[in-house]
Amino acid sequence: MFPLSVFISSKQEELNAERDIAEKVIKSLNMLPIRSEQFGARPVYPGEACLAEVRSSEIIVLILGKEFSEIVTREYEEAKRPPKKDVLVYIKTDDESRDARLKEFIGTVEDEYFYGTFKDAGDLEKKIRHDLLRLLQERFRKYHAPAPGFTIEFDENDPYLLGPVRYEDLGIIRKFARLEVWNHGPHKAEGVTGILEVISGPRTVRARKLHFAYTPEQVPEPLSVEISRGSFKMLDIAFSQPQEANRIVLAPDSYVTSSPVYTEPVPGTFSTSIELPSALEIHSEGCYIATNDALRHPRIFEQDHLPPSEYTVEIVVSADNLDAIRKRFKITSPRNWSDLQMKQL
Repeated sequence: MFPLSVFISSKQEELNAERDIAEKVIKSLNMLPIRSEQFGARPVYPGEACLAEVRSSEIIVLILGKEFSEIVTREYEEAKRPPKKDVLVYIKTDDESRDARLKEFIGTVEDEYFYGTFKDAGDLEKKIRHDLLRLLQERFRKYHAPAPGFTIEFDENDPYLLGPVRYEDLGIIRKFARLEVWNHGPHKAEGVTGILEVISGPRTVRARKLHFAYTPEQVPEPLSVEISRGSFKMLDIAFSQPQEANRIVLAPDSYVTSSPVYTEPVPGTFSTSIELPSALEIHSEGCYIATNDALRHPRIFEQDHLPPSEYTVEIVVSADNLDAIRKRFKITSPRNWSDLQMKQL
């Protein structure tokens, strides 16, 4: 496999030290630096030789100081032609006595690219290294991406993640972690299901089907869904608060809302008191993973208790006509309900 080639574009005489720094960084990352001083004899006009090297390079490092260079502007324009190159621009901060033509050129560059500034060679070295490493990471992700199909997106910084949601008519609280299941495949995904399995932790829990948002909750097993090409569905992981189960009074015909309502239930809206079946133990600590039925009637149907600890869980999303995808998360089941956490591994 050939190394990525990186063309160094700048005014040679003015920025020779900076060009040396750029070459040093590029070599340290096992990439191939291209600079005109090393071209050797060629039977072409010098400017054309530079443009030919720009065309054959994958990345362009453009360094600008005080002096204007027409060939640098031509190299820049060549880099923008299809197939467009990755251009990294660095502008020296000391602009006293900067050539007016260069100021105009910098104005054009600033309108077309994010750029970095540097005050000295050491500063430039750190910034080129950082930016080239980022480009390498982006290229790795691009060329090692999975075949088109599902992706599972999870935002740990979502302000609503695991926020308390009160079911007003039932008087209970749930916490939800929601995953976006995206279909990047060539056609609509049919028969899509999500399964959660605890694969490590102090307690074994059997695999459970998960509930897709806005599908019926009154059925024992979550329903499968269809996901159009280029769109997503929300997959719910619902957590129950154990101490709530001691005092829930249910109205079988109640309407359940997942809208956050933080007022206490209105007295008199409940018609039936239902005792907890023996299949569901009451635990004073930890949390439950609520099954589909438990979203609607939390005291009637079995839920999976996670004693306080850390658990590794695996989410598997599959469909009738697309390959399955797996993603792992860490769930911290708390002694204190407010400390419930879920993070992507």
